Amino acid sequence: MLKISLEPDSALANDLSERLSDFNEQLVGPRNPLNFVLSVRDAAGELVAGLTGETFYNALYVHVLWVQAHYRKNGYGTALMERAEQTGKEHGCDMSLLTTFSFQAPAFYRKLGYEVFGELANLPRSHRRFWLWKRLV
Repeated sequence: MLKISLEPDSALANDLSERLSDFNEQLVGPRNPLNFVLSVRDAAGELVAGLTGETFYNALYVHVLWVQAHYRKNGYGTALMERAEQTGKEHGCDMSLLTTFSFQAPAFYRKLGYEVFGELANLPRSHRRFWLWKRLV
């Protein structure tokens, strides 16, 4: 019986993800997972910038990089990316990948040595989504 549910079911989502990971690992070996969060805080403890990332197999994937608007252009984004890349290398990664929109930071990532390997127009409408990568070794 086919069941379609629009309600979130985190237990089912986790089960599906685990089953796919098990299948993949049988074919190519251990996934090498590490999820991490990096942050920069001011003297009062307020969040200034942060990054979330994960490793899988031989890759680092940067999920989110955010810097509070009035702290941009002060090197926090670069410092977070460098620390994430170092974490990836320490965990056996030889490449890093991420995605960004045309209204976000594609030029910033290119400046850090990332190259576009995929691009999709009109996501969101009137903008573009980019997929970028960088060799870490």
